[in-house]
Amino acid sequence: MELLKRHKSDKRDSWKRAGLITNNFEGIYLWSINCEQCEVCNKTFTELHDRQMDHNHKTGEFRDILCQKCNGRRA
Repeated sequence: MELLKRHKSDKRDSWKRAGLITNNFEGIYLWSINCEQCEVCNKTFTELHDRQMDHNHKTGEFRDILCQKCNGRRA
């Protein structure tokens, strides 16, 4: 349980540093750790770090959970 709290806290901090703005951190966090495939190409995620939080870099608004390749195309 303590490990999960630390992971969530670390994620919240890293998302803020990246400029990701969300008023639903809990929901998006759970979606991100349970997401099994890229929202664009349907690539299956094998590791937690395979997931990328796609967001608008100007507004910080969260869009999707993508693989690294698809997230790079949207930058």
